[in-house]
Amino acid sequence: MLLVLLILGLAIGALTMFLFQGVTLFGILSLTVMVLGIGLYFFRKKLPGRLGEILAVLALAAGVVLLGFGGTKAQEDGFSAYESRLEEVKEALQKGKFDRAMKLTEDMQEDYGEDDNTRMLRAVKELDQGDYESAYDEVSAFSDQHSQIYYALMEQIYIEDPSEESVEAIYDLYLKAAGDWPDWTHMQLYAGISLFEQEKYANAVYYLLRAVDQENEDYKGYYYLGAANYYLADYENCRYYFNEALKRDADEKTKGYIAWYMEKIEEGGGKD
Repeated sequence: MLLVLLILGLAIGALTMFLFQGVTLFGILSLTVMVLGIGLYFFRKKLPGRLGEILAVLALAAGVVLLGFGGTKAQEDGFSAYESRLEEVKEALQKGKFDRAMKLTEDMQEDYGEDDNTRMLRAVKELDQGDYESAYDEVSAFSDQHSQIYYALMEQIYIEDPSEESVEAIYDLYLKAAGDWPDWTHMQLYAGISLFEQEKYANAVYYLLRAVDQENEDYKGYYYLGAANYYLADYENCRYYFNEALKRDADEKTKGYIAWYMEKIEEGGGKD
């Protein structure tokens, strides 16, 4: 029975922390004490008398007390309430009600603790108000720097910053995101484009092919594949991909670039 209670306490603590967003110092301590109690239970026979069993009971009691201290609104209302409040903040941001959004975010942080969602909400607010440095600070503090929202926010920040450092940073960002999210077409495409712009044409082809395999209605991937193959002197593939780009309603600027490349091929394939 004691072991069952210890395991149950451990499970409740884990659910509170990871499912219901109740990650607190008390929650961590509660899990630690519960694990210690389980260990004491299994090794109780190696301790004199009933000492091991008594210590396991004390660990259970201490874990329950710590879990109570670590209680949050999430434990009372559950995950759905957390999600509902998160959506309320997003709606306020979409409507431009920044003061209300930040008040709601502060309330969530007080109830649930700091997490990537509250950082994300503040970053979106800073982006909307043009404070890119503050937005960068918020996103840089993300605990999960491999999530899609992290990459999306960082991309927007770097795009708004015209400095040379941001250009280099966004190139690295696209490659990391493409590696972490192989099915994210946008990141595959722009990883390929960034490598093309760095004149790493063979590497660019790898990502661009992945992009067009996932989304074959966008002309951009085909255009850059054509251009990359031009510089790789593969004129057969170059023509093929340019034709595919034209079939997909390439804009007038892109059509002009394609015409220039095709003219160079007809002149003998020289690369200026």
